[in-house]
Amino acid sequence: MIPGERAAAAYSLLEAISHYSRALENLRDAGPLEMGLRFDIIERLASALLDYSAPSRALELVEGELKYAETPTVRAKLLFLAGRAYSDLSEYRKALLYLEDARNIYRTLNDALMEGKTLQTIVRVLMFLGEQGPRRKAIAETLARFTEAGDDVGVAYCYNIIGSDYLNADEPARALEYFQDALYIWQQANDLPGQAIALTNLGYGYYLMGRYAEAVEFAERALEITRRIGSRRTRATAACNLVAYYLYLDPARAEEYGREALELATDMQNYELVAGTNINLGELERCRARWDAAREHVASATAAAEKTGSPSYRFYAALLGARVELGSENQDAGSFEQFYKTISTVSPPSQPTAALVRANLEADLALLRRDKDRAKVLAAELKVRVAAAKKAEEIQEGHVKLGELYLFLGDPRAAQAEFGWVMRQTEGLNFLLWPRAAFGCAQAKVMLGQGEAAQELLARAEEVFGKYGWLYWTDRVARFRIEAEL
Repeated sequence: MIPGERAAAAYSLLEAISHYSRALENLRDAGPLEMGLRFDIIERLASALLDYSAPSRALELVEGELKYAETPTVRAKLLFLAGRAYSDLSEYRKALLYLEDARNIYRTLNDALMEGKTLQTIVRVLMFLGEQGPRRKAIAETLARFTEAGDDVGVAYCYNIIGSDYLNADEPARALEYFQDALYIWQQANDLPGQAIALTNLGYGYYLMGRYAEAVEFAERALEITRRIGSRRTRATAACNLVAYYLYLDPARAEEYGREALELATDMQNYELVAGTNINLGELERCRARWDAAREHVASATAAAEKTGSPSYRFYAALLGARVELGSENQDAGSFEQFYKTISTVSPPSQPTAALVRANLEADLALLRRDKDRAKVLAAELKVRVAAAKKAEEIQEGHVKLGELYLFLGDPRAAQAEFGWVMRQTEGLNFLLWPRAAFGCAQAKVMLGQGEAAQELLARAEEVFGKYGWLYWTDRVARFRIEAEL
């Protein structure tokens, strides 16, 4: 047995890296008869480094050996590993070149399994490049190669990719079916890294459906596995997601998970996760009315998003920036216009969600400018956008925004209906949207002359805002009380 093989089988990545490194050092002056073993150790060490999210170290090792590759099989393996490393470093065009070269060799060798694994990485790269047509074709080819090779674990990875596509299309219920199938296969194979990935994605699917308790349960199960096996990328992803899941349930825990995710993502130089975690933490600070801290996260998220080249991360970083500038008392008009321009020209994969998010932001802008004509147009548009969207949180936000528009337009009964719907959907589940809806409902009741009922709702909303530290909304309630003489 090669040193480190037993450790790798037990999913102890650091131990495997240590063993393989020592074995490679012992073969530094390998003769011709030992070259095959040396390349085998290099492949295992590079794979362990990539699984540990140390792509720079893996790339240095692999590229140094490419010139010595004497057989097509060895060259293909090294090209594949280099492609994975460049992908992890967000150098997607370079990754694609290496991966396509590796795939062509595997196709010539009629190695369906390794062609499938190479295609699997190509699919991920094409996603970040936004090339959906070639990506869909690559997914079908990947599934065909894994099926041909009889690799159930590979098939599970394809199910995971297909599920992710359904998430991006705002169809979380269908996505969950594929993630459950992938989880079952990985459980049967005792594949812990695979199980962690499926659990992480299941959590995100439930989050999009507004089922936050289940989202937390799956993400924390994934986090427990990744802490045990040393899979840093999936661990950071699960922790990053938990920031969003706990944002409206337990802000202190959200912040704790955010620190864990950001430390891991920064250490790995994983700019997608750096961007995503900063976006989630920035939203937390925005809700707390900590504007300077929120702007710091916006700046970090924007810089990381630019490095990824991902339209989705650029969109959501700009959206956070725009929301911060709209909410802050010392608004920076120039920054807002720049963020708004990005939101208007860059789209995430989900067009219904993008359209609803833009409409919600337009509504905020109309309310800020006290533009009634624009508010009337947006109220009609928002109804259509809300009906087309499928992401629970954005739908609920859309109904809240509709309620705010109706209040501004002097239609308290329509506003009360919108806020009441959100209150029923979020009570006990979302400790920011529920009190916001309760606050809106109280304002509608004041307009309808129902002062006593409004007082009760305001008290309940204030209690929740205060408990979770939503200072921005606490201040708004206090100002409303003064204006309404309550």
